Amino acid sequence: MRLLMIVGVALSIVSCHRSEEPSTVRGKLFMLVSESHLPLIKEEAAQFMTIYDKTKITAVGTTTREAIVALLNDSVRCICVDRKLNEEELNVVQRSGIKLATVRIGRDALVVIVNDENPLRTISLGTVKAILEKSVTTWGKVPGSRMTGRLELVLAGKNSGSYELLQRGFFSLAKEIVPDKIGDTEKQIVGYVAATPGALGIVSLAAVVGHPKGIHTLAVETPDSTLKNEAVIPSQSNVYEELYPLNYSLYLYISEPTLGVGSGFSTFVMTLHGQQ
Repeated sequence: MRLLMIVGVALSIVSCHRSEEPSTVRGKLFMLVSESHLPLIKEEAAQFMTIYDKTKITAVGTTTREAIVALLNDSVRCICVDRKLNEEELNVVQRSGIKLATVRIGRDALVVIVNDENPLRTISLGTVKAILEKSVTTWGKVPGSRMTGRLELVLAGKNSGSYELLQRGFFSLAKEIVPDKIGDTEKQIVGYVAATPGALGIVSLAAVVGHPKGIHTLAVETPDSTLKNEAVIPSQSNVYEELYPLNYSLYLYISEPTLGVGSGFSTFVMTLHGQQ
């Protein structure tokens, strides 16, 4: 089944409230979504409620970690986040006996952004790792850069999905990442990089849909089939086909005791209508 190409949206934790007559198309669903994908989930919810007018879906943005903690604490019954549960979280699920339905609803990617005054257009995975590890802290050490001066790394906080993807997913870093500046939201990160010529940020592709003014995304060099480095731009097609190296999946986790609106909504998202 084709997966949804996620752009310009922020996903949020999903919590299901029981109605008097439990149904997949009747009742209420309160959603907390990973902040960067909330717009998409709100659009999906609006479409779902148009078709099933006896449902009420409320989507609220939060951090990925907070969404998962709420699910594991049984505060919500359904979440939509930008990473898989980690080993610690899976152990909690096993010990508590939580029965989870997992639905992979689409793909997104992390993109490296710089100020428009920065002439850099490509960056290697090795250089990204070195910047995260703080072995590269000035623009003069970035291959291909004609910039000088301090490189200011701007990321979301530790509770974000992007932080965990960088720390443990894509790079398996031995030490915790220490950004020079932490953005409360990806929109804030984009705004800061747009106003700061020496800044480099890493956000979801969803956060830069519509091409915000003042920044541009970098192509990421990755080995091709001949083991030669090829610069791959973070386009929707390259993310969908998993050619762009920093791509990842988006997930709905549902723990409803009986089939409810959360289950109905997840099914809708995977239909042709929902994927469009």
